[in-house]
Amino acid sequence: MSSRFLPYETIVTDAVLSLDEDTVLSTTEVDFAFTVWQSFPERIVGYPARSHFWDSNKERWGYTSKWTNDYSMVLTGAAMFHRYSTAPHLPAAPSLSALFLWDHGSALLSLLTER
Repeated sequence: MSSRFLPYETIVTDAVLSLDEDTVLSTTEVDFAFTVWQSFPERIVGYPARSHFWDSNKERWGYTSKWTNDYSMVLTGAAMFHRYSTAPHLPAAPSLSALFLWDHGSALLSLLTER
């Protein structure tokens, strides 16, 4: 599990901005994400968005970055979420913890936040 999802006591704001070390965002993009998050604080807001699907050939879930008008998850490489969406939710879903191997937890955090 990535330490970015741990509940640090030093985080006193409701919004948490999580960035990968190679993420490049403009201040306009960060401001826009925060404005959207303020309207939907129970959701993950950010970049990039993905759509998940069941891959019957591999018999597992996958996600795609194909351009559509419908997205079902946001990866955590550049995401804003409520501080209550961090690790305290994880013990409630031990069977899903294997998903942390999949894209550093983006899938699990999306599932738990959007429940």
